[in-house]
Amino acid sequence: MDMARGPALTRQHVPMTTDDEHDQGQDPGTAPRAPGPGSGLGQVFTQAEAARVCGVGRTTIRRWRQGGLLPGAYETPEGTWMIPLADLLAHGAQVGTPAPPDPSPAAEEEAQPPAPAAAEEVARLRTELERVRAELVAAEHRAEVAGTEAAGLQKRLEERAEHIADLRRALTALMPAPERAGLEPGPAASAPPAAPPSASVPGQQSGDGHQEEDGGRWWKRRRR
Repeated sequence: MDMARGPALTRQHVPMTTDDEHDQGQDPGTAPRAPGPGSGLGQVFTQAEAARVCGVGRTTIRRWRQGGLLPGAYETPEGTWMIPLADLLAHGAQVGTPAPPDPSPAAEEEAQPPAPAAAEEVARLRTELERVRAELVAAEHRAEVAGTEAAGLQKRLEERAEHIADLRRALTALMPAPERAGLEPGPAASAPPAAPPSASVPGQQSGDGHQEEDGGRWWKRRRR
């Protein structure tokens, strides 16, 4: 655009306190519209107004200004940055596009990716969680299988005990009465009394080959 042939640009001074205070107090319904055919290119906007008329975020306008893409931007004595319309058009901004709502600071913090160290820790904890969950599922399965096997073994033992009792009753019914007593457990038989030791008889040979005392003498019997 040939700026030399056109009318001299005038900068409209808008007394403001600070850029942030103006952005917070600006009513979206009163945002300036795109200039019509009769408007001049010397119109200026605050950063918030420029973001609304261009359909971009306020941080985008600030990034353009800090990157030198809006060379005509200037700061007022009150600390408010003003953006000329000519700079926005020269940069290729689509003036008149509805601006998206500015994200809240909390949303911007959530949108930021986590630090590499934090991301590695999160990944490690997730892996550990999945491993513990898998071990828990396996332990529950083993306990269930063990419980099923124990219940089955107990049932088989009860069935065999009942079968043995049935066989005993059937066998008892088929056997004669005198023989049934052998199948039925009775009182234990008492052991016979022990024999008393035999008394020594004089003249009788003892077990060691000596003869008992006879008349006050010991006689050794000659072995044949």
